[in-house]
Amino acid sequence: MKEGISKVKSTFCIIALLMVILPALPSFAQRYNPSLEWQEISTQDVRVIFPRHLTDTARRAVSIIEEVIPELKVLTGATLHYRPAIVLHDQTDSSQGYADPLQGEIHISISQPSDLTFGSRPGSWLRLVLAHELAHLFHLGAVGEGFTLLQSILGYVVLPNVVQPMWVWEGYAMYAQGLAGAGGGADNPVYRMYLRDHALRDDFVQPHLLRGYSFLERFPGRTGVYVYGASMIDYIAERFGEESLAEISSLRAELLSLRGFERAVKRVLGLSMETLWEDWQEYMKAKALQDKERVKKEGLTPFTVIGGKGFSSRGVVLDPAHSRIIYTLHHPHYPAGIWTLDLEGGEERLLVRGSIAGRPVYSTDGERLVYSRRVRGIFSDWNDIFEYHLKQKKETRLTEGLRAWSPVYYEDSVLFLRRNVENEGIYTLGQQEPLFVFEDTFRPLELVLCPQGKKFAVSGWRDGMFQTALLDATSGDMSFLPTGRWAAFSPSFTDDGSSLLFISDRFDMFNVYAYCLKEETIYQLTNVTAGVFEAAFSGDDLYAVVFVPDGYALVHFHLPRDLWRSADFGSDTRDSLLFDLSPVPDAPVSSYRPFSYLGPRYWIPLPYGFSIEGRDPLAFHTYRIALETPPESGWRGDIWYRGLFAFPEFEARLRFEEERYEGAVHIRIPWKTARNGERYLGVGWEQSFIEHEMKSDYWRGLRLGLGASYSSANEHWFRGSGWDVSLRYGHWGEEPAKVGVASWWTFARRTGRHGVRWGFSGAVGAADVAGWFTGGGRSGSWPVAGYAPGEIYGRYAAKARLEARIPLIRIDSPLGNMGIIRGIDGTVFADGVLMGEELHDLHPLFSVGAQISLSAYIAEEIPFSVTLGVAQPLEHGREPEWYVEAGVSFTF
Repeated sequence: MKEGISKVKSTFCIIALLMVILPALPSFAQRYNPSLEWQEISTQDVRVIFPRHLTDTARRAVSIIEEVIPELKVLTGATLHYRPAIVLHDQTDSSQGYADPLQGEIHISISQPSDLTFGSRPGSWLRLVLAHELAHLFHLGAVGEGFTLLQSILGYVVLPNVVQPMWVWEGYAMYAQGLAGAGGGADNPVYRMYLRDHALRDDFVQPHLLRGYSFLERFPGRTGVYVYGASMIDYIAERFGEESLAEISSLRAELLSLRGFERAVKRVLGLSMETLWEDWQEYMKAKALQDKERVKKEGLTPFTVIGGKGFSSRGVVLDPAHSRIIYTLHHPHYPAGIWTLDLEGGEERLLVRGSIAGRPVYSTDGERLVYSRRVRGIFSDWNDIFEYHLKQKKETRLTEGLRAWSPVYYEDSVLFLRRNVENEGIYTLGQQEPLFVFEDTFRPLELVLCPQGKKFAVSGWRDGMFQTALLDATSGDMSFLPTGRWAAFSPSFTDDGSSLLFISDRFDMFNVYAYCLKEETIYQLTNVTAGVFEAAFSGDDLYAVVFVPDGYALVHFHLPRDLWRSADFGSDTRDSLLFDLSPVPDAPVSSYRPFSYLGPRYWIPLPYGFSIEGRDPLAFHTYRIALETPPESGWRGDIWYRGLFAFPEFEARLRFEEERYEGAVHIRIPWKTARNGERYLGVGWEQSFIEHEMKSDYWRGLRLGLGASYSSANEHWFRGSGWDVSLRYGHWGEEPAKVGVASWWTFARRTGRHGVRWGFSGAVGAADVAGWFTGGGRSGSWPVAGYAPGEIYGRYAAKARLEARIPLIRIDSPLGNMGIIRGIDGTVFADGVLMGEELHDLHPLFSVGAQISLSAYIAEEIPFSVTLGVAQPLEHGREPEWYVEAGVSFTF
């Protein structure tokens, strides 16, 4: 009997958690351009959606999908009972993919990788990402017999395999890459480098920090679920057989338990998850020691750490005077951009903020820098060329919308690469035609000029891995370095131009090598157990990036020529995986039909009703319908629609109850600024019922809104600010009404992992209707903690709030089987409101307070908090208000 009760409770808990997790999963952030000619290819397995200019890519994708799906069925032991929609696009220069098991969608950027995120030789990017994202749908969509009936009733909101640690999600998907003939999984030498370091220091990441993408704050951060997941799933397959993965997935899909994955592992493998984790750690330690001993026999190269902030420090370049280093930084706790390191004093400071691609380049006189920086628009996320004048401290944009990379100063102009376009090649400013076009079998990434100006080095993707070639500036002859089956990337020349430095993953270790142009021989310069990335020479001094426990650091090597060792790369080559030059399969193409996708895939039970929603894969049309019939208040409903099928965007909402209804129709025009800013202009009609002690009636009228937000940063602070102005013109009941409100906010947060956050917000409002504004309470438009809601009324209002949020304790402990207890923060604040019917007779409400909050995550993207606070009104005779708040924050 107890077992039966426990099973019922487990069933209820997992269903409740699914109802919370799945609607709260983040939706795909890419906004698609409705002006493009969108098309689709429909097969018995999938529907591939794409803009017309990607027709050949879409047809190749269909061919790959037909090869991959049988392997995924075997891997997961699952079959999809629907045809997923796969959206292919090239609106970003970032290589990325996203699978949504709730909607049955996959979104893929076809842009080629530009860094080592997927390793130095991942093979075909399109094959890799298709296998990875399809594996998510098969793995997370598996449904056991215990859930079949429930899913037939509620739809695809019932996905039991979603309730697993995120490292399991990504581990299965990365294992699928190998099955599909692509790399970048457990064989990724970058991931192996991370784990080798953790094993040698016996400092593995705790498993509960790998249950969510954002749970791990130290390096490797969000990448941790991929690194550990790929290795663990590969270990299970190697030790227990590949078929065990399908057994675990299928059994987990049948278990009505929040600990279903752990129980499935126990039943299939005969080991507890704790034991399996310990066995894997010992296995990784043994492999790491073997690697270390092999490197030590050849002699370790000593180095000195001189700077850098960890995580991703790259793009190392020496200034012409060799007095400082510039480098690029991508870091969750410091602003991204170009940083400088003074070699004498060791001071580091931010020079240019932004997402920088590749290495900046100095002008000959050392007064200017040229670099490629990401620029985000409404429908694009592309790289362009910028120049920074060091003395004037001024940035100038040199290209616009060209998808331009890796600029170099050449004679009197700037040369650069264009990537992810039809004719990838070398271009110059002011000319549309390329100076040099690369063959289809080579996808360029980085361009470097020899100091003598007669040769270029260019690296990019060839034969499924990074390769580097020498390009004659006069004849256009191009010859690849003889590195065999090993990758070669990140080229740079020595001061005299006699040797080309590059990084290779020879023997799965990243080190610096030199190709002597005259001798046509290769030498190895460094030998480390971690990895060296990028290099800049100054005499016998080599400055580079080396992997350290906190990520990547700037280091110094002393490497006179007599320490260089001859390196044999062999003659083995790899078959080409990245470029499929076979004829494009002939698949019929039709126009994209968004309305054919709008049927709801699930419905969510509410306490006295239900909610359904649907959208097409491009989100041109999105709707939500909810209906409830609570016994004490009659029926009520909510219908919401957003249309992104044109520009500007359109939104409509209708709320109705048994006795009244509310509605709104809005048109909104968003746009982005070149410098991390967003603005919007909105106009619409609305009707709402305003509950008010003085007067409760309908508001009907037009509303105009205008707003903006901006961000900035330096070495010590992140800053953000924004403002919003709204104007209303209509009627409140039968009385004409005009209302204006202007609000603003700003915050500043210290850089670093747990910085103090200061915030200030304020607003002013005016109306020609008596009692329009109400103040008081801890929520609402005009709150003042410590006072009751509706404490004060008026036609005029002003408010301000100042607060400081201070991290007190970091806990990072597991919360049940899915979440994490993050820590305890403290907040002190001051609230103030002025409100009244006349400007000369405004009544004040002021209070101060403090609170402590325990923050946690029930699961990824679902924050939970418990807050104890006190607010003291600054009015004689008022008692303090003590309050406790708890809740989950998510968006349906």
